Amino acid sequence: MVGAAPLDLAVQLKHDTLRARLRRDTRAAHERVDAAAGALDLTQVGHRARFVQAHARAYHALAAKGVTLDGLIAHRLARAARDADALGVKLEASAVESAPSLQGSEAALGVGYVLGGSHLGNRMLARDWPGESALLTDSRLGDHWRGLLPALRDHAATGARADRVLAAALDTFAVFERAFAAHR
Repeated sequence: MVGAAPLDLAVQLKHDTLRARLRRDTRAAHERVDAAAGALDLTQVGHRARFVQAHARAYHALAAKGVTLDGLIAHRLARAARDADALGVKLEASAVESAPSLQGSEAALGVGYVLGGSHLGNRMLARDWPGESALLTDSRLGDHWRGLLPALRDHAATGARADRVLAAALDTFAVFERAFAAHR
């Protein structure tokens, strides 16, 4: 029945947590970023350099919008710099263009969802990185994620605020996608 889909989605959203909505509604963007990162062979130094450059570029974009996540963005930039130093690579200070929805009170939750949620994928990628990567072995991301879980569970999945959190998460994925595209 064609008319049933919007009602089914409305019922689903009513019972969803914000985390479930973000997972569902950012899936395509998440897969694009995963594909961009996954296209790099982290056993090769040049690919590791591109990986670090892309992350630094994305974190610079977030910082340029005033996103701090209680110092997590600066911390991640410092970790990228450690990896760059270990690789003998100079980090570019330029940022990719970021979107306006990364500003405002909901940005922290949307950006935090993307960054905090990456801690599990980072552990998988770390297996391919010879030696240790400061970016990929950063326990602070996992701590950040665990701190976000109550808000993601308890926050309504619908409404203007939830829509802005979703927009910030999608824009954060887009920042990383553009950063990886800039370092192909």
